[in-house]
Amino acid sequence: MLNIVFLTYFADNFIGTADDEIIFAKENDDTVRGGLGDDIIFGDDGNDKLYGEDGNDSLIGSSGNDILNGGSGNDNLYGKNGNDILIGEDGNDFLIGHTGNDLIIGGADNDLLYGFEQNDTLFGGSGDDNLHGHEGDDELHGGEGNDILIGDEGADSLWGDEGEDVFIYRSLLSSTALSMDTINDFAIGEDKIDFSSLYSDGITDFSDITVTNDGTDTFVTIAGGFYLKIVGLHNLTASDFVFSSGSSTQIGTANNDLLIGLTSNDILYGGDGDDDIFGDAGDDFMVGGKGNDYIQGDDGDDIIYGNEGDDILFGDRGSDRIWGGEGNDRIFGLEDEDIIYGEGGNDFVVGGAGSDIVYGGEGNDFVFGKEGSDILYGDNGNDFLLGAEGNDILFGGNGDDALTGDSGNDTLYGGEGDDALFGLNHNDTLLGGEGDDVLFGGKGNDYLRGGFGKDYFFGEQGADIFAFTLLDESVAGNSDVIADFVKGIDILDFQGLVANSSLTGFNDLTITHGANNTVISYTDGIAFELELSGVVNLNASDFVF
Repeated sequence: MLNIVFLTYFADNFIGTADDEIIFAKENDDTVRGGLGDDIIFGDDGNDKLYGEDGNDSLIGSSGNDILNGGSGNDNLYGKNGNDILIGEDGNDFLIGHTGNDLIIGGADNDLLYGFEQNDTLFGGSGDDNLHGHEGDDELHGGEGNDILIGDEGADSLWGDEGEDVFIYRSLLSSTALSMDTINDFAIGEDKIDFSSLYSDGITDFSDITVTNDGTDTFVTIAGGFYLKIVGLHNLTASDFVFSSGSSTQIGTANNDLLIGLTSNDILYGGDGDDDIFGDAGDDFMVGGKGNDYIQGDDGDDIIYGNEGDDILFGDRGSDRIWGGEGNDRIFGLEDEDIIYGEGGNDFVVGGAGSDIVYGGEGNDFVFGKEGSDILYGDNGNDFLLGAEGNDILFGGNGDDALTGDSGNDTLYGGEGDDALFGLNHNDTLLGGEGDDVLFGGKGNDYLRGGFGKDYFFGEQGADIFAFTLLDESVAGNSDVIADFVKGIDILDFQGLVANSSLTGFNDLTITHGANNTVISYTDGIAFELELSGVVNLNASDFVF
């Protein structure tokens, strides 16, 4: 059984163990330290401090101003709402701020930093990092290593710092006179400004841009409204820029390649090496190949294959199909309705907006549906599935899985293994399947069926239905336990037992009371037995036959 911890509604200070844990903070300001192991830690309301410490951890903030610190290992940090501080520290980390004015620090090794909304500050640290400001007036610092910096929308301020850095511009509107980017430390002969994405706007070589200065700083302008400031006086030449050749098919080398598509339907193949691939507009076909690759589909309905290596894959806009391949991949569908296959390795997968279909594949995967009514499959391994918003359907598959519905009227199937199912909000359906499962209905009027194995039920709030279909789903000596049956509100559904045995109604049952429990039994070749915690004076009105 997975080690799952729920904190109290008070301000908690929790320290994890050496096991792999799933920890849920509650309201107020909590401090959680994962300790050893590969942990998944959720913040909640309040200003939480989440520390992954050792292991490959996933930290998810919530509505407060949170601090997320990954520690050692390859960690996934997702700030969500609020003005958050995200620190990757050691390992190849994946850090997403989302809403709020976030501070994101990669730390050591090769990290991906994504600010998303509002005005974010990003520090790559050491290693070859990818920094994306996205919306808002962002500040990006590459740090040591050969970094890629994309300010995107807003008036962004960019520092490549040490190393051979690339500043990518994807649109003529990404830096304008009214919302102008500033490159603060451009190094001639080392850094590059990449205009490959502007090929469809007629920007094909150095003659299509204008370089001027005001006696103090240098400016790059392009007809159509593009206006970029570079601090200091620089004698910029064609060698300081990258332009597209106009080819819709690009094949990388055995080295670390940067491939940027056009507005057409491109074919981009990274080959060997740790490649960075951007699809741009159009329905693109992109393959990372060997190495730890970064692929972003952008506009269009894209097909993305990570293949070998620990890849980071973004579908972005459009209905994309994404395959992670081998390795421990981080996959983000983002907008629209995507189909995602994690495949081999321990993957971190987020569907994003839209109603997505996600398959975790082999390995111990983290699968997060996010917005929309999603269908999530854990497949093999000990997986964690979180539906989040919408009416989601979750299938755990093989392994000891944890399934959480969250918002919406969700359906959770545990499958094989010793699973933990959490309906949380609204009216959910929880089906344990095989194995010794624990089912928590949460708020709402829930339907709970454990299936085979010794199962534990917690209906929690609402008028819940506990259903049994076959006599051998709960047998004497290994009976299921309902921990919180409320007479007059909850119901025991024995319609399946009537259909599959000689049971006809309440008078066929034997009900006995112990000091602290109530036992319901019936024998028809198989000795059915069900335990209710506490002494409950049951009658026919508590059942449906």
